[in-house]
Amino acid sequence: MSTHYVHRGLIKRKLFENSIESFRNSIKKGYGIETDLHITKDKQIICFHDFNLKRKFKLNRRIKKTNYGFLKKISKK
Repeated sequence: MSTHYVHRGLIKRKLFENSIESFRNSIKKGYGIETDLHITKDKQIICFHDFNLKRKFKLNRRIKKTNYGFLKKISKK
């Protein structure tokens, strides 16, 4: 059992925060994982650190007021 936890996964240049890859990398290095979950406007659960999209996408928009399809679309850019 790990005594150290990594928030959002252990991130490298090629790994995005809260991604399966960053979580696998954390576990491989012997760390546990702590993350954040949010519910979108259309009741989908997503793994994302912030309550809004400002930091990652430069959009002044709250996740709980945004549909999953829109988030999926902007995350591919």
